[in-house]
Amino acid sequence: LKVLLENTPAQIRVLTKGAGVEDSFDLMEEYSDRVIVSLSTGIPENKAEFAEAVEPNAAPIEERYRIIQEAHDTGLRTYGMLCPCLPGMADSKTALREMIGKVKKAGAEDIWVEPVNARGRSMHNTADALAKIGKIREAKMMLDVTSADLWSEYTLKLCQNAIEVAEEKGVLDKLHILLYPSNLRREDEEVLREYGD
Repeated sequence: LKVLLENTPAQIRVLTKGAGVEDSFDLMEEYSDRVIVSLSTGIPENKAEFAEAVEPNAAPIEERYRIIQEAHDTGLRTYGMLCPCLPGMADSKTALREMIGKVKKAGAEDIWVEPVNARGRSMHNTADALAKIGKIREAKMMLDVTSADLWSEYTLKLCQNAIEVAEEKGVLDKLHILLYPSNLRREDEEVLREYGD
């Protein structure tokens, strides 16, 4: 980060799940016009045990929310990265209200939402981690969305919930949804197209 900021004119977007990012806040403040920072927080605080299970080497979810708020409070530019929004844990309106509310409070310039992406064994590994802590229903939901039809259904609902909550919170203009449209059923894609941009 120091080399990039001191030796290039690059705009830097920092994204992490680690608490160590706080150690760079002083440097980021020196270049605050060129740096924007976030901590990936795709799980609501009231489901912290899920984050601990599926992201064992990441900072605890409540600490990530605290750090992004601290970044904002020290004058740094921030954005929200709610990803991935796991099915049954982070895709409901209630979960999205909490997560969007927290990053909005932390001054998020943009809010990114993303459904789970079936890369390699990621969804199976997540399901295994959830099953190990006794979250069998949630583990099953992860495995269910490995089916293309159920993934598309879950993704459509996540998008609709995110749009509705962002509108409620007055941040619809900041909402971005990272999507893999080739995996959407045609009928679900058509529903999403009705929202326009």
